[in-house]
Amino acid sequence: MKIPETAARAMVRLLGDVASVQGALAEKRRQLMDGLCEIISADRWYWSMVGEIDPNRNPAHTIFLQNGFTDEEFVAYLKTQEHPDIKWMTAPFFEKLAASRGQLTRTGQQLDPENRLAQADILPLMLQAGVGAVILSGRATCTGQMSGIFIARRLGRNLFSPLEARIAHIVLSEVGWLHDGSWPEYPREGISSLSPRLRTVLTLLLQGGTESQADRDRSGNIDSHSGRIHRSHLSFVRGAFPSGTSTPVSGRRWR
Repeated sequence: MKIPETAARAMVRLLGDVASVQGALAEKRRQLMDGLCEIISADRWYWSMVGEIDPNRNPAHTIFLQNGFTDEEFVAYLKTQEHPDIKWMTAPFFEKLAASRGQLTRTGQQLDPENRLAQADILPLMLQAGVGAVILSGRATCTGQMSGIFIARRLGRNLFSPLEARIAHIVLSEVGWLHDGSWPEYPREGISSLSPRLRTVLTLLLQGGTESQADRDRSGNIDSHSGRIHRSHLSFVRGAFPSGTSTPVSGRRWR
């Protein structure tokens, strides 16, 4: 599939800018994803680390970076990751990724060719999260973990084309150093063993929320002390939580 010259130039420019920009790896990842979303006209994204794949359980992953979601949409999306339907939607992708040990990229149409989502119980949550067309991409890292990237358009917009998915795949394949680079340190089995509730609290804390904000956004009816208890259970994630932070859960927005 031939990449148009204008898109190819934008891809090369983006990769060069990301490689040369000063700053931490997290900022380089943000610049890469914001730029890629501009090229393929996407509205939101997240970057996560995926724990061990168990075909009998929902994929255990934690989102470390994201952009484009409102606070309410992001919390709604996290709830989809606890829903039983997410297993049939994503497990084949992650199983193939684990076997390939390379970069794997799929559109929503490829993940769900029979459009089972239209009749699935998870659909109301997906609508609440405002998620329309999807691209999912992943890569096995040098540490044995898996780097997972989610790209989406808002509801009502066109599906991603094969060309747009190809552009995303090429760009993400060229930045192995960003997939392998330093993340908050945690044992893979630690994330996999967390309950869905604690994984959600961990994700919200990593987006900059306070303990009470994370727990309130998760359930709406638990006191602020519960957040501190949850944080103590997540102490194996070293260096992940900035002290005294009070930034919004969804972080900065680029649209």
